[in-house]
Amino acid sequence: MRGNKGLIHLILLIIIVVIILSYLGINIKSVIERETFKENFDYVWDKVKYVWNNYLERPVEYLWDVFINILEKLKNSG
Repeated sequence: MRGNKGLIHLILLIIIVVIILSYLGINIKSVIERETFKENFDYVWDKVKYVWNNYLERPVEYLWDVFINILEKLKNSG
């Protein structure tokens, strides 16, 4: 049930952002279709992948394994 609240909040936030952008006269479709936007998005996405692959992937996988082990222990003890 709690996860549904987060999803509803996210949907409401997206709707509010779209309303504000519309009020300001910003056409989302035209912004996204611009070549500059695509190039900027590709650049940022490449940097995100670099950070994930070189700095975050191993610690996150380790923490995930720890989390799963804790859940398994809780499941087996109950």
